[in-house]
Amino acid sequence: MKVGGYLVVVTNNVFSEGRLYPLAFETLTSLAKTWVPKDERVWLHDDKRLLPLGIYNAWVGNHSHQYCLIFRKES
Repeated sequence: MKVGGYLVVVTNNVFSEGRLYPLAFETLTSLAKTWVPKDERVWLHDDKRLLPLGIYNAWVGNHSHQYCLIFRKES
């Protein structure tokens, strides 16, 4: 990527086997070593129906958004 170019990564955190894995935040930390973080946007999927996942067992979040991480190559 040329200097001055932008990179947008669309990612999400992952919930698996009863645990949350902060993939979006780890992606930001990893890419910030060579790219300059400029902004983030939350992409809301408000047309997605919310479901009572894990009812009577354990709470499980229903993902209705993704993170758009915006970086710039400055050197």
